[in-house]
Parts: sequence; C-alpha cells; structure tokens
Amino acid sequence: MCIRDRYMGMSFHELMIEILEQIVKKTESLKLPEKLKTHFSSKEVPAISLPSYVRQISRYAECEESIHVAALIYIDRIVAHYPSFAINSRNVHKLALVGIMIAMKIFDDIFMRNSDYAIIGGVTVEELNCMEHEFLALIDFDLHIREGDYNNYCSKLHKFGARKIREKKISPCSDKELPLASTYESPKKMLT
Repeated sequence: MCIRDRYMGMSFHELMIEILEQIVKKTESLKLPEKLKTHFSSKEVPAISLPSYVRQISRYAECEESIHVAALIYIDRIVAHYPSFAINSRNVHKLALVGIMIAMKIFDDIFMRNSDYAIIGGVTVEELNCMEHEFLALIDFDLHIREGDYNNYCSKLHKFGARKIREKKISPCSDKELPLASTYESPKKMLT
C-alpha cells in the first residue's frame, strides 16, 4: 500500500489516535449536540483511554498499519455522508473498533470472527453485529478504496505526523497518553 507505513517512527495507528483525539477535542470544545443517534454512542465515556483502546485492538487483532489508514478513510466517509454526525468521546472508541474490523475483513487475508473482535473491544457480539451493519449502511457499503486515494491519504498522514512531532516536540513512537478530544470534523479535515 503506502511506500512508508511510518513517518519518522510514528506509526499509522498512532496517527489515527492523534487525529481522532483532535476531532473529539474540537467537537467537545464546541459543545456540539449529537444530532445523529447511532449504535456507536455509549451512555458514558469509556474508562479506557482512546490510545490504550486502539493499541489493544491493534495488538490483539494483529493489524497491519495500512488497516488504520483504511479505517480512517471509512470513518471519514461517514462524516462526508452525514455532516451532522459528531465524533465524540462517547462514540469514538466503537467507531475505531468497527472501522478497524471492517478494514481488516476487506484488506487482510486473515481476520478474526466477530466474537473475537467483540472480546477485544469489550462489547457483545450482538452489539458489534449491529454496529457493523450500521457502519456499512452509513458509508453506503462503499468499501472500495482507490489506490490514488489511499496514497493521497498516506501522504497527508505523513505531513500530519511531521507537524505533530514539531508542534509537540514529542519523540516518535512515544507511548505518552494524550488527553481525550471531539468534533463535527472528519479525519480528512484534520489532515489539511
């Protein structure tokens, strides 16, 4: 897929975390209401941080870095189809889980059963099945990602990673937890 799956040591799953946290931070700072109710919304903010959650999924599902790029593209498609869909701290964990799961099913030769993803994600199989169906419906079952679009997204992720490293003066591959964030933003907007 991408020529380089890392930028200066910052992996795509770390960039995915950064982007989703910034979206959440922006959404919540604007106090945007949740106009579109979905199966992704939790009653409370999950106890596990988003970085820990995405790392847990990535580790146990054995995701390749390209999966995180595809998951971000899919999440971006939801926001593109439904501009009133607010990514916030109550739905971002489940969006990441389902986005990664669907991307693995499409782009990886070996993937797990939904029951395995449910255990990793801390949800029931029934809940995961409902979220998967809703996610697919929200993106109009548009799972194809053109190579040019994928490479363009990778390029933007590399630039975003370089900017984040300069801004935060963080070392690449830092395990430092970042504060949770939110917005009516899309991953694509965060990359520009």
